[in-house]
Amino acid sequence: MRRAYQELHSELVKAYWKTEGGAAKSAIQDLSGEIYDFLSEMEAGAFSGRTDSLKRCSLRVGRINAKIERSRKQIEGIVKSVRTASKIADAMDKALAASAKLLL
Repeated sequence: MRRAYQELHSELVKAYWKTEGGAAKSAIQDLSGEIYDFLSEMEAGAFSGRTDSLKRCSLRVGRINAKIERSRKQIEGIVKSVRTASKIADAMDKALAASAKLLL
């Protein structure tokens, strides 16, 4: 799951620099920032094998995934490069698929 979210974060950072317009940049930065914070928590071991910790992780992933789903529908309008938008959409799909196991 970490790898999928890292890939998505990386694609969003690349897209940020290729995107024009304050609102588009802000939308990308918002999602990439949330994913970065989640990755940082994972790296720090904030989500261990304890039930309460895993529940917190699951809730966080659920919120991020909802944001990814909303962004997925808007990505082509936000990112003007078709290739970049396609890479982000693929990375979003991978992150959603990888996290589905945690949410079951």
